[in-house]
Amino acid sequence: PRLEHPATRRRAGRRPTASGSAGRVAGSALTRYAPLVLRPDRRWAPLGLAAIFTGSGILHFVRPDLYLPLIPRGLPAPAEIVAVSGLAELVCAAGLVTRRSWAGLASAALLVAIFPGNVQFALDRAADPATDLRLVVGSWLRLPLQLPLIWAALQARRRA
Repeated sequence: PRLEHPATRRRAGRRPTASGSAGRVAGSALTRYAPLVLRPDRRWAPLGLAAIFTGSGILHFVRPDLYLPLIPRGLPAPAEIVAVSGLAELVCAAGLVTRRSWAGLASAALLVAIFPGNVQFALDRAADPATDLRLVVGSWLRLPLQLPLIWAALQARRRA
């Protein structure tokens, strides 16, 4: 017997339509095949985010001066905030790699928590006329990139 995915099997007495849905409502092929298409992303996206968190988390300790400008003014103890956020990134990276149940939501929450710092950095770079234009543009382009990173974090959630 041929091994087939249940969604691709022909049903007795029914001809497949052009979409291969065997008489089902048009568009249902997308919902039927979507899990097959998305599984690799859901598996690899959290691991990619873990790699980013690992590199950035280590960099928080090796070169904390890179992260100090990201701390919004008015917050106390910016050096300690840099260290704590670096540690949080390393903990989230470990959780994502080991597929801990808390890791996806914790990583998404961390990305949301650091977003104001990214906005502060972009505002500060744009206000400084001595800043290289590439850094200004890069700091603004970085902001919407938080969305796919949050998506990647949420792919680590366990499915019911």
